[in-house]
Amino acid sequence: MLYKTVGLAAASAVSALMVGCANTTTGKMVEPLEVMPTEVCIIQNPKVTIGEAIPSLQSAFQRRGIKTTVVRDAASCTSEYRLSYVMQRSWDATTYLGLAELTLYKNGAIVSTAKYKAGSMTLTKWGKTAERIDKTVGKLLGESE
Repeated sequence: MLYKTVGLAAASAVSALMVGCANTTTGKMVEPLEVMPTEVCIIQNPKVTIGEAIPSLQSAFQRRGIKTTVVRDAASCTSEYRLSYVMQRSWDATTYLGLAELTLYKNGAIVSTAKYKAGSMTLTKWGKTAERIDKTVGKLLGESE
């Protein structure tokens, strides 16, 4: 009986640790995209200090045939689609993309959201920012993988 209890406790501890071990990318469609956007305004977020943020977003959209325009605020956007984003760096021996949250709007209403979160205990958290953003934009646009 003691072995069973110890085994169960060990399995629970491993499960709890595994939660922090994986990078996760999720997306939620609020409104289905009937037609893929042809142009998206990227609203600059001055609080994001990651130099690769905007170039990575532009590249991810352009790879899908979607033109981007970078603007200072929503009022400067001439497209029916606009994107707001938050990105945070994390540090573990060096910096890496710890979090990215994207929100896509159509005519001011939220169409979809997507989030990337680096696992705190995974060795793959130091991957390329552009690859993380590309996958997150894919989720934002309803791609399954």
